[in-house]
Amino acid sequence: MVIYRGFNALIDSTTLENPFIKTPREPLHTKFEVHSFADEWFEENLGIKARSQCIFCTPDLHEAHKYSIGFQNGCVAEIHPIGDYHIIFSENVIDFNNHSPEFDNSPETIKAWLSTQNYQIISDINDIPDGFKGELMMYCISYSVKVLRTNA
Repeated sequence: MVIYRGFNALIDSTTLENPFIKTPREPLHTKFEVHSFADEWFEENLGIKARSQCIFCTPDLHEAHKYSIGFQNGCVAEIHPIGDYHIIFSENVIDFNNHSPEFDNSPETIKAWLSTQNYQIISDINDIPDGFKGELMMYCISYSVKVLRTNA
């Protein structure tokens, strides 16, 4: 399976380190409280702070492109984890950001919702179901990048 990531800046085809291992991601499209409570749930249930330590990607090229739109120098790339990795996803959730406005910022509401979404963690990209088009949260130390299109 091929996975993609939209970038808000033009990058080279190269190998990148996951910067969120050392410096956790700050949410761009989600309220900080929702982001934090979701991170707690993922760590408690799957052992990874998925919202702040993972590389967000998708097997849907069109969906990845959405995250580069609006950035003059954005780009879309095919990515591949290097070494050991884990991927967290739910077949019920295309994009967590689409649901975050529904939450009332209470940890109980957010964690209860997450508990009903059947999130799973895999260690082989080929275990992603055929036809899945949603959000993947990839935990890895580094990954290769092959730029496919640019907005420049």
